[in-house]
Amino acid sequence: TVKKISKKLKKGTFYKFRVAAKDKYGNTVFKTKTIYVATKGSKKGNYKAVKITVNKKVKTAVSVKKGKTLKIKAKGVKPTKSTVVVKGIGMRYESSNTKIATVSSKGVIKGIKKGTCTIYAFAPNGIAKTIKVTVK
Repeated sequence: TVKKISKKLKKGTFYKFRVAAKDKYGNTVFKTKTIYVATKGSKKGNYKAVKITVNKKVKTAVSVKKGKTLKIKAKGVKPTKSTVVVKGIGMRYESSNTKIATVSSKGVIKGIKKGTCTIYAFAPNGIAKTIKVTVK
C-alpha cells in the first residue's frame, strides 16, 4: 500500500527526508537513507554531482587484494562556488556486496574475498556515484 503525504514546502528552508515502507499491519519493514534537501531561496544548497577520487585521480573502477584496504574519497560538486552546503553531514558509503568488499564511513574499502561489487558514495541530498571494486 502506498500512502501519499502531501506537505507544502517553504521557500528557503532546509529539509530532512526519510521514506518508510510498512506492511498491512502498520509495521515498518524498510527505511531509506536520510536525505537532506534545501528548497530554492535557502542560504544552503544541494550538490549537483559526486566525484570519487583515488590518490587524487577520478576513478570509476579499482582493484584491491583480499585482506588489503584502499582509501577512496568522495566529494560533492556544488552548483556554484558561492553555494553553502550543510556542515556536519558528510558523504556516506555503502557496498553492494559486503561478502566481497566492505567500506567504512571514512571511505576505506577492505577486500574480503575474490569477486566484484559496487561501492556507492552518497551525498547528503541523495546524489550518488558508483565505483566498481574487484577483489583479487
